[in-house]
Amino acid sequence: MDTFTEEQWEERLDAIESIALKNIKNGKKKYYLFLDFDGVINIWCREETDPLFKVRSIKEDDCQFADIPSIKRLSDLCLKYDINIVISSSWRFAGVGYCQRYLKKCGLKKGVKVVGVTAQDFEERQKHITDYLFEHPDFTGYMILDDLYLPYLNKNQIKCETLEGFNEQKCHQAHMMLRQMEVRRSALKCKKYA
Repeated sequence: MDTFTEEQWEERLDAIESIALKNIKNGKKKYYLFLDFDGVINIWCREETDPLFKVRSIKEDDCQFADIPSIKRLSDLCLKYDINIVISSSWRFAGVGYCQRYLKKCGLKKGVKVVGVTAQDFEERQKHITDYLFEHPDFTGYMILDDLYLPYLNKNQIKCETLEGFNEQKCHQAHMMLRQMEVRRSALKCKKYA
């Protein structure tokens, strides 16, 4: 069941766009990345015939299903574009501290900022993300890494495949999206001073 009507979603997204534009015109730069864990940085094995199954099934640590290359890609992306991670995954129920420790233990690089979690209730993920943006109106752009399709936010989503995670292809798409945000921000800043 949808939280809002199509018209209400359009109004909500227009308001978010207005906030970002205002911040860009005021010379700010702040990107949020809404991160899902399972299917993005945690990858489950396809079946017992998967060679990774044996490796992952004998490990007895918290990072058993963490995909280290995906976490490295995420780290590099965040450091390159100075991104603030917000946990939108169901793992958010464990709290931001737990999520920070998990990510660091699994290889998230020092300097990557995990700044918060979305609401800890059972409403729609798209609503949680937009609510967070309204509650933190200091952003100039945002991106979502999730294997769940988010139809109203798909322009800002890199949709990962559950069994592949944040692979090279998805990382390339994320870089392209962020470069577009950077170009847009530079163009609007120049326009302000023209």
